[in-house]
Amino acid sequence: MAAFAATSALCALAPNARRLIGLRVVQGLAAGLLVPAGQTLVGRAASPERLGQVMGVLGIAVSLAPALGPVVGALVLEVAPWRWLFVINVPIGLGGLLLGLRLVPRGAPEIVPPLDLKGVVLLSTGLPAAVHGLTQIAEGTVPTDPATGAAPRSRSRSR
Repeated sequence: MAAFAATSALCALAPNARRLIGLRVVQGLAAGLLVPAGQTLVGRAASPERLGQVMGVLGIAVSLAPALGPVVGALVLEVAPWRWLFVINVPIGLGGLLLGLRLVPRGAPEIVPPLDLKGVVLLSTGLPAAVHGLTQIAEGTVPTDPATGAAPRSRSRSR
C-alpha cells in the first residue's frame, strides 16, 4: 500500500507524459500486489468458520472498485485538475497503511526458503519457449520436424 500511495504522489508530480506513463506502470505493479496481499492477510486473520463470509465481503469490494473508480474519477475531474486523480490516493493509501499497522495482528516470522535460482532461470526461459513452440505448432509454422526436433530434409539420403 505504501508503494501505491508513493507512486500516486509521484504521478501527481510528474513533469511530462513519459514520466507519468513510467510511474503508472510502477503504480500498476504496486496495485497488482494489493489484492493478493489483502487476501492473504484476511485469510490468516479470519477464523475458518468466517473465512467464506469475509472473503465474500472482500470480493464485493474488489468487484465494486472497477465500477466506482471511473465515476469517482469523473467527479474529481469536474471540480479539480487531473493531478488530483492521483493526489486523492495518497491520504487513502496512508490511512489504510496506518490502519493496517495498527489493526492487523503480527504473526510469527516465517522461515522463507532461499530462492530457487536454477528453477527461476529454467522456468523463465522454458515456459516462453514452450508457448512459442506450441503456438507455432497450432499455426502450422513449425520450422522443424515435431517428432525429432530436427530440421526437415528436402531429400532423403540413400547409400
